[in-house]
Amino acid sequence: MLKRQHLGGKSSSLPPPEDVLAQLHRILHCRNLRDAPTLQNFLRFVVEEALRGRGDELDVSKIARSVFGKGADFSNAENSVVRVAAHRLRAALSLHYATDGKADQIIIGMEPGSYSPSVSFRGQGEDMASAEDVVRLLTTYNRVATPKTHATAYQAAARAIELHPDDPELLTTFAELSLDAYANGFEDDSEHRDNAARAMERATELEPDNPRVHFVNGLLALQRGDIRVVEECGRAILAVCGEDDTIAAQGAWLIALVSDLEDDARPGLIELPAWGEHPGWLHHPNFLAYYHRGDYESALSTAIAFGMPDFFWGPLERAAALAQLGMMKAARSELERAVRLNPQLPEEPRRFLSSYILNKETLELVLEGLEKAGLSEMKRQHLD
Repeated sequence: MLKRQHLGGKSSSLPPPEDVLAQLHRILHCRNLRDAPTLQNFLRFVVEEALRGRGDELDVSKIARSVFGKGADFSNAENSVVRVAAHRLRAALSLHYATDGKADQIIIGMEPGSYSPSVSFRGQGEDMASAEDVVRLLTTYNRVATPKTHATAYQAAARAIELHPDDPELLTTFAELSLDAYANGFEDDSEHRDNAARAMERATELEPDNPRVHFVNGLLALQRGDIRVVEECGRAILAVCGEDDTIAAQGAWLIALVSDLEDDARPGLIELPAWGEHPGWLHHPNFLAYYHRGDYESALSTAIAFGMPDFFWGPLERAAALAQLGMMKAARSELERAVRLNPQLPEEPRRFLSSYILNKETLELVLEGLEKAGLSEMKRQHLD
């Protein structure tokens, strides 16, 4: 584990300010940040303020005014712009140190719950194989779900699990990434599910009541089509989540995915945390519930909220809803985007849809929307 200290402190073990600024410059021009001016300004501001000894004064209001140009009436409760950007910045830093910056000797970070940056020297021979860093990479992946972020997180998890084979967090992370490898088309090897099953057997032995263990066991059951186990895992999460809205949302997500959409008492809708930093895929059950009912306008609104512009599921859902609303030009544009993000989609639509749509009638309805948007034509073009 890296020993991190807040910038602006008096410890002699901190890197000199000029070295910190040089590292800041390096990060600002890395692949993960060079095209993100808002995140660049955010990082530059907090690091420079901390080096001036004002790190303890960094809060949401100050950042909102100085970085985002908000006025004195800014309300953190009503506007999550700073919190969302801070999460994106933490994810970008984690990804940098796992890829281009894996040999960097000075680590600049921002711990969750704080806006004051931290700094440390990388320990001799240290890599990014700690459980904390691998789980952070999983969080990064879950918010964008691209082949690149998946490969980075999966490789780190595979390395780390060799060093720490009995760490439940690593086992569940490795299993979740293994399941997504095939379900989302990042790998064609269906044996990833078997790897996930073996990892989860051990994780369940070690910590059977861990909500993360319940969640990934639910994902595994989802891919196996075992509705009963998926619901059991969701309810187990709700039983142990306490007041953690994020964990509760994951439990509700599992239950909603396997709910009987014909039963008015179980509408398949879930309430998401109000703070707005949850992964977009948590909207998926609500999309299915609205779409199944024929409420395509609400389904479209939910698909728009999905976000995650580089993950094919968002444009896929928007394409299906738009087509059912008769907005064919927009539907085709969204479907083309989905296919660019996942070229395998036209050839194997059922493979991808069935991974997260268990209700057969809903699956056929979504396929119907995609066909209206031009899925078969795109398949012929792909084959040609």
